[in-house]
Amino acid sequence: MEVSESLSQHLNISLSATAFWSELSFLFPSNEEQKELLFMNFDTRRDLQYFLSITRAKKRENAFKTKDNFLLSYKESKKTTIEQLFQQPLNDFMTNQWTGTAEDMWSIHSKDEEMGFMDCVRLHLFGK
Repeated sequence: MEVSESLSQHLNISLSATAFWSELSFLFPSNEEQKELLFMNFDTRRDLQYFLSITRAKKRENAFKTKDNFLLSYKESKKTTIEQLFQQPLNDFMTNQWTGTAEDMWSIHSKDEEMGFMDCVRLHLFGK
C-alpha cells in the first residue's frame, strides 16, 4: 500500500482532495516525512489543519532571509523559489501568470508576508 493510501485512510481524507494532497506533498516532500504522519493522532480536521499551519510557518521562517538569497535562487529555479517564498504548492500555469521581475515579486511580498501568490500577481498587474 502506498504512503498516500495509508495516509488517506489514517486521516480519513479522500485521495480525490487534490488541493489537500498537493499541500501535504509540498510540506512533507519525502515519503519518510509523510510516513511520520501515520503515527500522529489528530482528533479533528481542525487539529490537522493547525499542525499543517505550524509546519507552514516554520518553513516560512526558514525561507529567504535576504533579497539576494531570493534572487539567486530565483535564477536557478523560478517555480521552486516562488513556492518557497509563498509557502504554497503551485503549478506551471500559476507561475506563468507572473510577468514581472524577481525584484518586483520580492518587493510586493515583503510588504505582506502572509500574501498568497495569486494575490501578489493581482497586485502587480492591477495595483489593487
